[in-house]
Amino acid sequence: MTEQAPETVPTLEARVAKQKRIEGRNFYWPKFWVILAVCIMAILVAIFRGGARGIKSVIGVARCTGVDWGIFAIYVVLLSCLPFYSYWIIMREQKEKKAIGWNLDTRKSSSTASRL
Repeated sequence: MTEQAPETVPTLEARVAKQKRIEGRNFYWPKFWVILAVCIMAILVAIFRGGARGIKSVIGVARCTGVDWGIFAIYVVLLSCLPFYSYWIIMREQKEKKAIGWNLDTRKSSSTASRL
């Protein structure tokens, strides 16, 4: 029988150091990729659907057909999911800050579900 290693729980110092690294970044990828995703999806939809009048679709989709509306519906659904992901990231980060006793400015209100 082999012994399983006990789960390692990060110490408070390690959690604070991780939060300092997150706060010190200009581009925090879990938040920044949302911006990139919106840009990339907009470009792809414009290419697949035919971006403007007179420009044909790269994949041969005619305007106002079922496939055209299907691509648009997928685009809308994906864009609709991004705010929920963003909300989840923010709330997870705020929960972690509260758990480690992050020194919040008393003049600022913290992000809560009712304040977002």
